[in-house]
Amino acid sequence: MTAVVLAGGRSSRMGKDKTLLPVEGVSLLERTISLVKPFTQDTVVVTNTPQAHVFPGIRLMVDEQPFEGPLAAFAVALHTIAPSETVLLLACDMPNLSSPLIRALLEKSVTAGEKAVVAKTSRGWEPLCACYPGMVRIQVERVLAEGGRSMQELLNRIEKVEVVWKDEELESVNTPEDYGRQITGV
Repeated sequence: MTAVVLAGGRSSRMGKDKTLLPVEGVSLLERTISLVKPFTQDTVVVTNTPQAHVFPGIRLMVDEQPFEGPLAAFAVALHTIAPSETVLLLACDMPNLSSPLIRALLEKSVTAGEKAVVAKTSRGWEPLCACYPGMVRIQVERVLAEGGRSMQELLNRIEKVEVVWKDEELESVNTPEDYGRQITGV
C-alpha cells in the first residue's frame, strides 16, 4: 500500500501556503504524513514546492501540471504505483483527520476488491480521503483526457463503497476563518 498526500494547491483563499500552517506543533503536511506512517512503508507527497517539503523517507513528486487540481496531481503519483497496489489518497488540509478513519478505510479496502473505499459525511463523498485500487489510473487518465479536472467526476465513473464518518473530521481549511475555527473549535 502506498499513501499519496496531495500538497500542491495555490492556497489563494488562505493567503499563504496552508500546508505549512501549524497544527499540534507541526505543519498540516507533517501531521498528515505522521498519521499515515504507521500504515505504510511508502508515502508520496505531490507538491508544486518541493523545496518547502523535505522529509526523510518520503518521496516527493512535482506536480507536472501545477494548479490543475487534485485529479491531475493524483495522476502524477499513480504513474509510479503498480496497478495491483492499493493507494491511500489524502489531502493534507484536514487538521482533524484521525488514525481510526485511516484504519477504517484500509480495513474496508481489503474486502472491497477493485472498488474504491471513500469516506462519506453528511455533505457527501470525500474523494481526497479514500483508498483506490492502483488500476484507477486508467479512469483518472480518461477523465483528464476528456478535459475533466474534478475528483467527483472520477467518483462518478468508478465503483465505490463508503466509510461513513464525522463531518468535522473531514473539514478542510481553505481560509483563515476555516483554520481559526478548526484549530480553536469555535
